[in-house]
Amino acid sequence: MNARKMIPLAAVAAGTAIPMAANADVGTVDVNGVTWTVNTNATTRTATLGDGSSACIATSTSINASLIPWTFTVGEGDDAIEYTVTAIAASAFSGCSNLSGTLTIPSAVTSMGANAFYKCSKLSKIASLGGVTSLPAEAFRNDSGLAGSDYPDMSRITSIAKNVFNYCAMGGTVRLDSLTGSSNCDSAFNGAAITNVVFPRRDINLSGSTMFQNCKNLTGVYFPGPDSGSSMAQIRRSSCFKNCTSMEVFLAGPLTKLSNSYGATSVDMFSGVNGCRIFVPTGSNWDTESDTEKGLAAYEADNTIFYYGAGRELDMSFDNDNKTVTATPATAHALTNVLAAASTVKNVFGMDTRINVTNAIEIAEGSISAEELAGVTFDSLTFAVKTQAQLDRVLAATTGPIVADITGATEEI
Repeated sequence: MNARKMIPLAAVAAGTAIPMAANADVGTVDVNGVTWTVNTNATTRTATLGDGSSACIATSTSINASLIPWTFTVGEGDDAIEYTVTAIAASAFSGCSNLSGTLTIPSAVTSMGANAFYKCSKLSKIASLGGVTSLPAEAFRNDSGLAGSDYPDMSRITSIAKNVFNYCAMGGTVRLDSLTGSSNCDSAFNGAAITNVVFPRRDINLSGSTMFQNCKNLTGVYFPGPDSGSSMAQIRRSSCFKNCTSMEVFLAGPLTKLSNSYGATSVDMFSGVNGCRIFVPTGSNWDTESDTEKGLAAYEADNTIFYYGAGRELDMSFDNDNKTVTATPATAHALTNVLAAASTVKNVFGMDTRINVTNAIEIAEGSISAEELAGVTFDSLTFAVKTQAQLDRVLAATTGPIVADITGATEEI
């Protein structure tokens, strides 16, 4: 790209306070017919877009995001220095409503300031977040033009601040593989069109109230927690999934818990959620029903909640390395609900469902479809079947060992 010159500090808008770093110049460069505010370091030959106080271009400027100068040259001949942008300053594109097209941040960019792309309403897609690992507050808030089925790859993201993707129209699955520590991600996806979310396999304290509130397309949530050890992943109750009216499956691993912080006073975690199958471990505050901590009891009238564990109507074990979840139902009620959730577990969470039925479960005629049976693998199966057609359907869909306990049924075949 052809940058013609670096304008000296005196040319920067009057009244703008700009911190000066060692070996740094602050000024503007002309690239692609636009004047850009930049902060450069001649020693490292790196640059920051913007000065941290205002937009790096005039907010009325019309330009496609593909023309953002991620590299540019200052000077000529032997004096020429090529700079690589490694940071996007706070508010660098805030209010740039005419920045359009697809944003592809290169891997050299490793940091981004708050409000970096706030109200960039004509951005249509984020193809890449580059080398950024921490998403700052309101980075893409109210970018109403963002749409499509895919969020950018977020597997490198270790922290998410508040209001990052508020009311973005992007759908698809968000996988937060690297999210760490305590993340104060209040309203990070509030009102966004996200369809599914998979949290990381680690100890994490998810403290973001209203993180997914009003995500009316959200259908599946997997909160696995650590695979082993004494630490537990915690999720705070306050309004996290409030009004997620399309949620079908919420699956939590055995080393997860409902944090008792804010639990007694903020009871809106699943408020407005109806018809969801919620699978959570017993003994981890999920099922607590004391005067001060109600667990998930407030939502049982509108949702089917299974507190799995020894002595319950359902037990579950997880093998994340081999991508399987094994369910051991003790009742037909538990079995049919696991079958109904199997396609989400497979298609969204990437986990195969294995079912181990060790006792005779009587299945009502018509309560299990061939499609549901085809979506799972049976380790062992003992059914108390009622009709020949039902037995035939089970035999046709199952490859594992089967015992048909005819005497356990209320009707003979």
